[in-house]
Amino acid sequence: MKTNKKKIWIGCGILCVLSVFLSSWNGVAYNDSRLVVPMDFKDYVFDIQDLPMIVSSFLVYVYLVALIILCQGKP
Repeated sequence: MKTNKKKIWIGCGILCVLSVFLSSWNGVAYNDSRLVVPMDFKDYVFDIQDLPMIVSSFLVYVYLVALIILCQGKP
């Protein structure tokens, strides 16, 4: 893999981790720690304030899947 592509992938990883930390801080500070601490999802009701944590988690999952696919293609 070229150096520029490595820098892009590392930058994307840092962005994903930073988004998780910021959304976790937002969840603790302003959202009564929903989705940060263990909770019973049986009674979960969507709230618009949950959106940053859901989006950042989705970004991390997409990044991990992309890394796995990229690593599987290399011999």
